[in-house]
Amino acid sequence: MWTTIRRSESSSDSSSPTSQRCTKCEDGADAVSAYELYGPDWVLLDLSMHRVNGLEALREILAAHPEARVAIVTQHDSPTLRVAAYRAGALRYFLKDDLTQLRALSPRTGFSAAQNSTRKPTS
Repeated sequence: MWTTIRRSESSSDSSSPTSQRCTKCEDGADAVSAYELYGPDWVLLDLSMHRVNGLEALREILAAHPEARVAIVTQHDSPTLRVAAYRAGALRYFLKDDLTQLRALSPRTGFSAAQNSTRKPTS
């Protein structure tokens, strides 16, 4: 169980490379708090976590920060969970058995959440 908060930071000098910081959180409650602290580019949430699971953390983050970009990274290849994640507002759903797909979230790929969003309003 893990959650990663990633924040890209660039200096005002355009010749300086962009640095990235990843923060590992112990559970969904920590991820919600970490979002407040770091304002990350992306949040990667596992579904199975103690205290607050990934879907609930996703809902809490998006309730406070509708602009947040959240992806689910899980071992659960369940159509029901996939649909629940997208309905809760996840922009992407990745399986842990093929983490190379996470490259889609790299700033180098030009991935735009707005272009690829399937986020629907929660009710």
